[in-house]
Amino acid sequence: GSDNASVIDPDSRILLFDASSRFITPLSAVNTRAGSGITDIYTPTSIASFSNEDFILGQNGLDVAYGALWLRREKSADFEGWLPKFDPSIPSVAGVDFIRPGRFLAPEAVAVDRRRTEVFIADAGLDSIFKFNRNGAFRPESFGAARTGGVLRRPTGLAFFELVLYVLDGETGLI
Repeated sequence: GSDNASVIDPDSRILLFDASSRFITPLSAVNTRAGSGITDIYTPTSIASFSNEDFILGQNGLDVAYGALWLRREKSADFEGWLPKFDPSIPSVAGVDFIRPGRFLAPEAVAVDRRRTEVFIADAGLDSIFKFNRNGAFRPESFGAARTGGVLRRPTGLAFFELVLYVLDGETGLI
């Protein structure tokens, strides 16, 4: 429901299905609560996957520190679920561009280049498209008002196909 009161069916749940549409999750490893933790999911806006093992989630909200999460599926004898690819509590990862708190204002769309393991995030609040490589480093191919003073006005949709990035601009249409 809209009040997010149900533990069984909150609005921010991530569900996983296999290739035959068999329901696999939810698993308790990804939280669905307001918070600033690297696995807290509160107001999801977009999702894109590399495979069943990795996915990128965009989320928006005043209290959301991490506007994008890069989560990787882990399975061991003690744990099954998703963990952050870049965990800021690990000193060697703390400086990764992708997980800088407050990096995004209103991330509305995510697309991935599976061949090069790169991520595109459309931020409608910053009128920009941000690109990150497989190591979470900010790429200079990013564009828009925040990067190059471009003409984007509220990008709200992304798709990546055959080396072409398609951007849906919320005010001006398809670019």
